[in-house]
Amino acid sequence: NEDFGSNTLDNHNFTKPQEWQNNLHGVFYDDPDKSLYLIIDIKTHANDTFKVLETFLIPFIEKDYLSFYDSTTSKFYKGPITIIISGNIPYELIKQQKYRFTFIDAPLDHDDFALKYDNTTSIYSSSSLKRLTGSNSALGFNGLSDEQKSILSFKFKMAHDLGIKVRVWD
Repeated sequence: NEDFGSNTLDNHNFTKPQEWQNNLHGVFYDDPDKSLYLIIDIKTHANDTFKVLETFLIPFIEKDYLSFYDSTTSKFYKGPITIIISGNIPYELIKQQKYRFTFIDAPLDHDDFALKYDNTTSIYSSSSLKRLTGSNSALGFNGLSDEQKSILSFKFKMAHDLGIKVRVWD
């Protein structure tokens, strides 16, 4: 709900800076400089859904509440909220934006990961444990094998070397 999020942020930020000064307060009372990562998982048609989503982001963009990447200056600006798109990702639409207000949850298990993604398009990368290691779970008596640990270590290092955080589920 735009009203909830915008009003909460408005209450934390009494005046809007003349220019982006990276000093807007976020939603965390104990750490107002921390950005809230909001992951939006698109399950429908990527491009159409993304275009609708962009209209809902306008009030947040106008108040400088969203993190963004300026492709003309190659600079990242941290805002109180950072939007991550997951699921059916409109890669080309996001990649071509001059001001990128949404970032891609990069698929860590894809073979072209290091060629296609970097920290200008992605803040997070993710995959299921099964896709990365071939195992449904690390639970059990034996945990992960040495080979599975090696695969995870390689994938995590690759993402971290690109400046991308890692998220694994399962």
